[in-house]
Amino acid sequence: MMMRSIGMGVVLSCLPAAAGAATYVVSPAGDDGAPGDRGAPFRTIGKAAVVMVAGDTCLVRAGVYRETVVPAQSGEKGKPLTFRNWPGERPQIVGGDLVTGWERVKGDVWRAPMSWDLGKNNHVFIDGKPGQEARWPSKTNDDPLDWEAVDFDKGSCNEFLLCAELPDRPDGYWKGATLWVLAGAKWTSWSTIVTDYVAAEKKILFGLPPKQGSISTNMSPAERRGGFFYLVGAKGELDSPGEWAYDAAEKMLYLVTEPGVDPNDRRIEAKRRRNAFELSKRSYVHVMGFDVLGASLALYGSRHCLVQDVKATWISHTRGGSTGYGLKEDLGIIVTGEHNTIRDSEVSYSAGNGIKLNGYRNAVVNCWVHHTDYTGSYDAPIKMWGTELLLSHNTIHDTGRDCVQPSGQGHIIEYNNIFRMGRLAHDLGATYVCGSDGGGTEFRYNWCHDNLAHGTRMGIYLDNFTSNYFVYRNVTWNIRGCEIRLNRPSLHNIVVNNTMMGNAGNWGRWGTDWMYGCAYVNCAVTGKIQPHPQAAFANNTFGIPTSEMSPENFQTYTAGSGKGVVVPGLTGPTPSVGAYEPGATWRAGHDFETPPSAEYRPADTPLRNLLHHGSFDWIQWRGKLGPWTPTGARSATIIRGPGGIVKSYTTRDSIIGAAVKLTGEERDGIEQVIDGLRPNQEYEVGAWIKAGKGTAVSIRMLGIDGVDIEAASASEVTEWQRVVARFTTPAQVSSATVQVEKTAPGTAFVDDVSLVGVQKGLEPRLPGFAPIPPKKAPKPVLPRHAKPLKAGQCTIAPTVDGVVGAGEYPGKPFPVAELPGRTRVPGKPCQAWATHRAGTVFIAILIPTNKPVAVDPLPKWTVSDGAEVCFSYPDKNAHHPTFVLHGFPNGACESSTEAGASSQAALDLQGAVRYAAAMTANGWSAEWAIPLAAADLEARLGLELQLNLGVFRRESREWIQWAGTKGQTWRVDRAGRIRLVQ
Repeated sequence: MMMRSIGMGVVLSCLPAAAGAATYVVSPAGDDGAPGDRGAPFRTIGKAAVVMVAGDTCLVRAGVYRETVVPAQSGEKGKPLTFRNWPGERPQIVGGDLVTGWERVKGDVWRAPMSWDLGKNNHVFIDGKPGQEARWPSKTNDDPLDWEAVDFDKGSCNEFLLCAELPDRPDGYWKGATLWVLAGAKWTSWSTIVTDYVAAEKKILFGLPPKQGSISTNMSPAERRGGFFYLVGAKGELDSPGEWAYDAAEKMLYLVTEPGVDPNDRRIEAKRRRNAFELSKRSYVHVMGFDVLGASLALYGSRHCLVQDVKATWISHTRGGSTGYGLKEDLGIIVTGEHNTIRDSEVSYSAGNGIKLNGYRNAVVNCWVHHTDYTGSYDAPIKMWGTELLLSHNTIHDTGRDCVQPSGQGHIIEYNNIFRMGRLAHDLGATYVCGSDGGGTEFRYNWCHDNLAHGTRMGIYLDNFTSNYFVYRNVTWNIRGCEIRLNRPSLHNIVVNNTMMGNAGNWGRWGTDWMYGCAYVNCAVTGKIQPHPQAAFANNTFGIPTSEMSPENFQTYTAGSGKGVVVPGLTGPTPSVGAYEPGATWRAGHDFETPPSAEYRPADTPLRNLLHHGSFDWIQWRGKLGPWTPTGARSATIIRGPGGIVKSYTTRDSIIGAAVKLTGEERDGIEQVIDGLRPNQEYEVGAWIKAGKGTAVSIRMLGIDGVDIEAASASEVTEWQRVVARFTTPAQVSSATVQVEKTAPGTAFVDDVSLVGVQKGLEPRLPGFAPIPPKKAPKPVLPRHAKPLKAGQCTIAPTVDGVVGAGEYPGKPFPVAELPGRTRVPGKPCQAWATHRAGTVFIAILIPTNKPVAVDPLPKWTVSDGAEVCFSYPDKNAHHPTFVLHGFPNGACESSTEAGASSQAALDLQGAVRYAAAMTANGWSAEWAIPLAAADLEARLGLELQLNLGVFRRESREWIQWAGTKGQTWRVDRAGRIRLVQ
């Protein structure tokens, strides 16, 4: 995909020239002592940046410029400072300087003097392409999102890793190198500095900082759920062409070249500058038509600046060394301040963020952002953290975790084509937000598809403790998990007119988690939507066949005009079902040839929460009451409750994050004046209240003629309570006041205050719902399969005919008799056998039934009787995904991609597997021969694979597993292992 060079006349016609404005010219052939005009141009852009005043323009000729451009002053409204390319030419700003004077060290290893050092941010380019810092194991391709890492044998998150595959190196060899690890739940990677190495044990020693959140538990290599690591920064590992290492003591750069190549004949650059343009604290500056290599752009505190038609690649890099959920440094293009726009640009290849968008009313429009977060952290191609930001008409793909992370309030995320997320981490989505008050953020008119994560995949993902989001007119496909997920607790999240090729659902850690004020409306779904007693479900269509709605034809699917439910502000007057109305042709993604226009225009809907800062966690008022005014004793203060999303809200004095504390012997409270109330509209005002014994808190609406309501918490209940009251506004209404007050002596806490319109058919369910303290979950009846299942080697390979012949399988059969919740199946248990020979694993399952099995000629998994084998090599990386084989009584076998295997990998395995089924007098049996080489695995004695077996018994609707996973059978990291033995 090529960048479109926007014509100079087109751009300048939009920018009225100020009287007396000057135009300066810069050229590689110029001189900074020259006048800077066309006949005698400047040599550097920086020279022009010093002399330019409001209204001036700098035209830059083609060539390479090694500098950071810092305007000396700002432009003005109608008179911006403009830096742009000369028409028809494309200048390049490079963050690196040339490294010259190379001398051979040995073989193809060379070195040259380098006087600068960016430490962990050093980056070397060879003829414009990045080299690779010396590492083990060596990289064999140029895709930074393919770690090409190795599994470890044992480990601890705060002490050591053991790996027998480590090369023979002396004691202490790896000391000072950086260790990158993806382990445990794999929500994020982490990195640390190696402190020592014990050669005899192949043991890497390190120590993580004490404050790492759940890194030391959930992401620990001590949890054997598969994982991998690599080491970078050891000069002794210079062994592959393109690898480099910097010796700070010698001030020398080392480089391995291709055989026979002299680096003195190549363009070798090492990064020296972080930014190509430094626009921080500047206003009305326009940058247009540049290529940028090995550098970024900084707009900290900028106002009304424009970055347009810029191609920035390899913008930020880090070696890491002290990272966890975040990289602890700002990587990517950084935008804060207000009213800044990045548009019509390509941003690619960053170890962290692509664009970090903060501030107020900033925008990213019509951009192509890809291949970012190749560290696998909580950075993203687009990371949003501000107020009323706009993300419109962008193509966003290929990243280590989520593609868009929209924290903050009031954003619009629309017309984006988002795909290929999850290249490294697990439990993620195309968009992901957690523990956040969205303040009315809208996800609308987006395509979200092809989640590549190997575990827990979502499309649009609102994780635990999210509130006040609108999700409408989106399309999701190939997510292979949950298309739109509202994890509990979830408050006032509205999902309307989406097209989902899969299932939608919710999940929470505690039985009392709520979905208060949440709704799914007019959604078109090929699967189903998981119910919840509090959420509203209206006019959704389930089980749509792929012949009617698929990734190839979803734009043409419609239930017909008027078949949907009207949701004011989010649908038209006669809505259909799904994302597309009859005749609609909208598309998502960027278009450099015909750049789209975009503006910040939120939906005008009564379902919007009219209270600002109701969670007391809004970005612009963090730690302050902001729009709330203290009342009574005026001692209201904001506090922060401990713990995050993995702890129950019943353990703290806030639902999540911040809350308000009311204290003292007198009345004490807060109030907020509300504008924008609609006439003749029913509303609900509510809050979470936690009052001390003998204390009560009331919520009142003041200032509305004819409305006198008050709802109070129960004084005898000291747990969190949802207190609500409903009222209808009169025909004439302007403003009103919401007041929350403690009415008796003592201490109380208030959180998540809301004032939302009530729509008929979508009313919040169970008003006044008060959760109770969570009960301890009962222990599973059955123990986990801690010891590997031993599969002995047979002398003669079994005949794959669906029948377990005498002597074919050595050893005794083992039971397949657990429900997913790890309790014993109430019906007849199944039996299974396993053996191996000559690189092939043989597995047979006997499934008893009470009635003869109905053999479907065209069986369908989850509908027909079936059995499955799920297995994975424990490193769980892209080379070794989890494979799933479904077998049916009619002899059909299919290789599924549902657990993360690519279509090609699944097809390759299916072509090699032999399968047969047989009917018995009291059921049926299934038998597989699985050549491990077809799964890219080397069979050997002692090999351990993660394994699970599953059965769907149709007559009793039972899902039966060898090892209950509390989920799908293919979650083999929760199941058990099989070991190939003699």
